[in-house]
Amino acid sequence: MRGLILVSSLSPPFIVSMSVASGTGALAGLGGFILASGLASLVGGRIFGRLADRSSRRLMTGAAAAASVVSLGFVAAVSLPGFDGSSAAGTVVFVGGYFLLTLLHSGVRVGRKTYVLDVAEGDLRTTYVAVSNSAMGIILLVVGGISTAVAMAGVEWALVFLAALGLVGAASGLRMPEVSAAAR
Repeated sequence: MRGLILVSSLSPPFIVSMSVASGTGALAGLGGFILASGLASLVGGRIFGRLADRSSRRLMTGAAAAASVVSLGFVAAVSLPGFDGSSAAGTVVFVGGYFLLTLLHSGVRVGRKTYVLDVAEGDLRTTYVAVSNSAMGIILLVVGGISTAVAMAGVEWALVFLAALGLVGAASGLRMPEVSAAAR
């Protein structure tokens, strides 16, 4: 399931790539993306920590589903006839989409980490975390490679591919057992 909810971690670089390709100024766009990333991290930690305590499973799946919807909405917005990525409105769309995906990625990460810690007890936690992180590294490489190959047909197709994976991952996450004490 964890491998299917990579939409929030792998989509933001594709948004930056689309932004540059559509004519957003490199330095102007970069500053907006850096600010969006910092703000999302600052806000996300506060919001999602509390939600993970209630139900890490629901947070993880909900944030992945929301990231998929944001990605699809973003692709739809930039595909509209007359969309101008070099305009102020276009920059807002790119930076806003990036912000939302980065914010939701905080939710996926906090939910995923809390779930792994809650599902294991005692000494098993260290083993679960180590195996989980190693597996995610490999899965990130594989899915990142596949999404990069898909991007050769168009960056928007990579975002659609990742969004589809995210929706499948969110649906499969709903079948996972609830492990948060507050949700049981």
